[in-house]
Amino acid sequence: MCSDLQHLLRFITGSCLLPQGPCRIDVLFSDDDEGCIFASTCLLQLHVPRHFQSYEEFKVAMKAVSDPSGQAFNSI
Repeated sequence: MCSDLQHLLRFITGSCLLPQGPCRIDVLFSDDDEGCIFASTCLLQLHVPRHFQSYEEFKVAMKAVSDPSGQAFNSI
């Protein structure tokens, strides 16, 4: 579980550590059916589409984008 959180943090921020000083990660939701999970590391934003049918589908997609061994850089 801890490594999953580290991978997610790296996906969103580009680093294994939170930036120094006050920081806020914004999560933005999209109604776009063709949308993808996307992270803006400069703006500390996570863009997530609302079209997932179940939590399991969402969980698999989040693990896929945040897995450091995958081929995707910041989206799926």
